[in-house]
This record gives sequence, structure tokens and C-alpha cells, in this order.
Amino acid sequence: MSPEAVWHVTSEQASAYAGHALPEPDTWSVELHLEACTPCARRVSDAVRAGVTGPVLRDVRAGVLAAAGDGLAGP
Repeated sequence: MSPEAVWHVTSEQASAYAGHALPEPDTWSVELHLEACTPCARRVSDAVRAGVTGPVLRDVRAGVLAAAGDGLAGP
């Protein structure tokens, strides 16, 4: 594939992907693209965090970091 043919995930696609609203073939394309494109992976990550799962992800992350910190502190 030539560099000119490379596409990137739009903000609209990222939001649809985060909301599980992309058609399955588009989802596959986005997932494959995200493996190789850091800027698009960030765009999708931002869309996920901005969605309804954002607060849950923040709570889970905080819990994991707290548990890891407790483990590092020792007995």
C-alpha cells in the first residue's frame, strides 16, 4: 500500500468505535489500523475516556495504582 493510500481514524469514527456503533467490517479496519498508528490509537483512547465508560476506567486505574503502590510499600 502506498503512503498516499493510508487513512486515519476520524474523530467521528473514534466516537462510534468507542460507543460500539461502528459496523463490524469498519471495526475490524479500525482495530487493525490502531495496531500500527499511535496517533489514531490516542484518538480512540480519548474517545473511550470521554464516553460513559470513562469514569469506570478512571476508578479501575486508580484502584490498580493504589494496589500496586501498597505492594511496593512492603509488609
